Amino acid sequence: MAEILGSTDLLSELTPAMISITELPTTSTRALVIHLADLARFPQPPPFKKATSFTWALAHGTTISGAQHILAEGVIRPANWTYRTNLAKCELPTFGAYYLGRMIPNDLQYPDWTKKELLDSANLPGKGQQRIVMGAIFRGACAHTKFKAGGNEWAQVQVAKVGVVTTSEKYTIAHSEHVGVHFIAVRWKQHPEPEDEDSSSDDCTYRKDGKTKRPS
Repeated sequence: MAEILGSTDLLSELTPAMISITELPTTSTRALVIHLADLARFPQPPPFKKATSFTWALAHGTTISGAQHILAEGVIRPANWTYRTNLAKCELPTFGAYYLGRMIPNDLQYPDWTKKELLDSANLPGKGQQRIVMGAIFRGACAHTKFKAGGNEWAQVQVAKVGVVTTSEKYTIAHSEHVGVHFIAVRWKQHPEPEDEDSSSDDCTYRKDGKTKRPS
């Protein structure tokens, strides 16, 4: 975390109130969470289609280098398509990154229960299990489109129309222009606390003959 925040010139802006540790009971892990939403670099963008009827809390797994890019720009930017000078041969542009998402009240607060649930879910097998998790919020005027089948390209087309969709793999895609960064988290596995060995108040020593010598 120090490497990521130091390389993006954020260490000097941290205050104790921005730092917390969250217990994730389902996967027996802990998360160090750095809250960023109050910093000027991470303003909440305007809602999709200029109205807030639906708000989503999001969690995006990424690498250390990916987190550095996100914090440097202040944007979770999708970049998994190729550009060619011959536009007819370009891949379909992606409008949103992939997240774990939950709908929340429209008050721009990231609820603690949602944060814990999404960070816990990000540890489960099949979710990528990236080292770093970025928390974000999306607001928009349209209800999400839910896909039970179909490819990712069609889902990205719908993101451009409605702002947020959920895929058949239970991922959430939200339009990046309307997603605001709220926190960065790193997780580690909890280890059981060592049990205290029973100790006696008597200082007993043992002789070679096996007889106990009591302290005088």
